[in-house]
Amino acid sequence: MFKNTISVIAGFIGGWATTYLIEAITEAVFAPPPSPSPEQAEQLRQYIENMPLASLIALIISSGASGWVGGWTSITVKGEKGALTSIVTGALLTAMAVMQFVTLPYPMWFKIVSWIPVIPLAYMGGMFATRHPLKQ
Repeated sequence: MFKNTISVIAGFIGGWATTYLIEAITEAVFAPPPSPSPEQAEQLRQYIENMPLASLIALIISSGASGWVGGWTSITVKGEKGALTSIVTGALLTAMAVMQFVTLPYPMWFKIVSWIPVIPLAYMGGMFATRHPLKQ
């Protein structure tokens, strides 16, 4: 049980770090407005509503990549076969994505599509780690 918990936490951290890295690259390419304060909420809303399609696609890719990396990390840390930890990691990353996308005024199609690939890709990342382990 302890090993499963540690592997899910490690997978979540790995997935979150992947999301953070891809979003940082996206922000470097498509510079957002300065850090919003409550007075600048309208400016943030306008930025998100006018966000380029390429930026939204990059965010969807970051969601999927975070699932894959999180699933791979959880199984690699666990060191055993099994999909449960990668699926739980994917579910936690999905919850994180849903909370972020629901609280900000993204387009509805984006809010729906952005979280769909996370759990399946977490499962695939876990299966990849099972078939191609780091330890031989």
